[in-house]
Amino acid sequence: DDPHTKWELLQELAFTYDGLGVYKPAVALMRQIDKERSDINEGPSEQQLRTLIALQRSLQSLGEYEEANAIAAKGVELGRRLGVQGELLAEVWEAQGLTMEHAGKHQEASKFFQRAISAYEQDDECELADSLSARTLLATCQRMLGEFDEAAGWLEKIVPQAVDQYGNKRPAVIRLLQEYASILQALDRHQEAIEITEQQVTIAQEVLGAKHPRTLQLTGNLANAYISVGQREKGIKMYRQVIAASEEAHGSGSPHVAVPRFLLGMQLIKIGESEEAEKKLQQAYEVLKSTAGIDNRWTNKAHRALASLWFGNEDWEKTIECFESRTIAYENLGTLKGTCFAALARIEIGQAMIRSGQIEAGLNLIKDNLDLLSDKNQPTLVIRSHSSIIDALMYGKALEQAISFAEEYVKRTPLDYVNSQDVCLSRIQSAALHVDDATSRSLERLDEIDMAVFSQLDSEQKLLLSNSLKLLDENSAAEDSPLYSRRELILEMLGQTEN
Repeated sequence: DDPHTKWELLQELAFTYDGLGVYKPAVALMRQIDKERSDINEGPSEQQLRTLIALQRSLQSLGEYEEANAIAAKGVELGRRLGVQGELLAEVWEAQGLTMEHAGKHQEASKFFQRAISAYEQDDECELADSLSARTLLATCQRMLGEFDEAAGWLEKIVPQAVDQYGNKRPAVIRLLQEYASILQALDRHQEAIEITEQQVTIAQEVLGAKHPRTLQLTGNLANAYISVGQREKGIKMYRQVIAASEEAHGSGSPHVAVPRFLLGMQLIKIGESEEAEKKLQQAYEVLKSTAGIDNRWTNKAHRALASLWFGNEDWEKTIECFESRTIAYENLGTLKGTCFAALARIEIGQAMIRSGQIEAGLNLIKDNLDLLSDKNQPTLVIRSHSSIIDALMYGKALEQAISFAEEYVKRTPLDYVNSQDVCLSRIQSAALHVDDATSRSLERLDEIDMAVFSQLDSEQKLLLSNSLKLLDENSAAEDSPLYSRRELILEMLGQTEN
């Protein structure tokens, strides 16, 4: 009859469900506890805060991100009111970091995880095991930020300590080793990553079960590692196994199924199975959009892959339809970010229209939305759109419009702009369009560009630049241009040869 004893027992049961990867009953129990506390108007307590923190984690695991974020904010406020310190303060910081990490704000998230680690270390009653979750999440953020060497540096000290003290079967250690293997993979230390992941898959199957989300995630990581060393067929087969097991455990509409579907789709594209790839990517995108949200990084990856596939197949109708749906989803957010990203989606529609031959209509749509972004004081988004728009105009053989567009918008890319690779790319594209015009602003300033920024170009940007070089090769006046004198260096940076 004692409510506090009842809540403690229910919370332990909820933690057990969560540990098994069965999140729905865990969430239901913690919601029940929170509601019953509210019903009797119990004052703020540390136990209430622990329930909120646990509820947030289970909600995120379930894919209920919007509610998870609201619960995290409630937990932060409660933590402030209680003035918590030590381990509980660390858990509050960790919860806040998880919210930032999901939103793609990895730099901000890493600061919260570092605060959490410091709070754990300052609590004399805490041991290394208590901080492993925060350390693993910090490593994830560093991997997302490309800070591979930094992450590997401290992981190589912590991982042996954790394994030595607790063995490699504790779930927190399994997660730490999983992230360590991902860092090794990013550093091209593939064989080390495979050895760790193979061992951890076996252990996870034994400790957590074959259908536990962590086991399936590890198996997906192993599939990716096999593909990295050229064993694509083995990797694809393993992805199919992960998808089948995830569907059985969580249902086809779960984000746990959507992510491996997306990863399988990407591999199917590479072996020419475009029809099945499109189906997998479409399924992944729709599930992620409805569960993780329109601006989740996996949702964006799935959408970008679909768009690239349709662009490659010149299926402009599907491309435009998908971006129109994306525009509506962003507008429905009712935020500044939603407005700006809806504008970017309309710019993508404009590019597809240009490629399909609707040049004037597409360009007008693009300009209207670039003006909208400028009005919203979003210079970064304006600048980052330049190169792909120029490329669309070149694709459509609309060189006069491309020259006019390049001249107008290249003025908005100062050389001290923080993302210098965007400046370099748009100026070189503009220069390629102007090889017969010695007065071109782009040509005059081309020599001021630091060619080292080529190391920062991503694969999509490199493709756009390759298209500019093709245009350069087709122009008889190119040999007299400053751009041509840089051609060999550009090709070297792109990893291409003369052929």
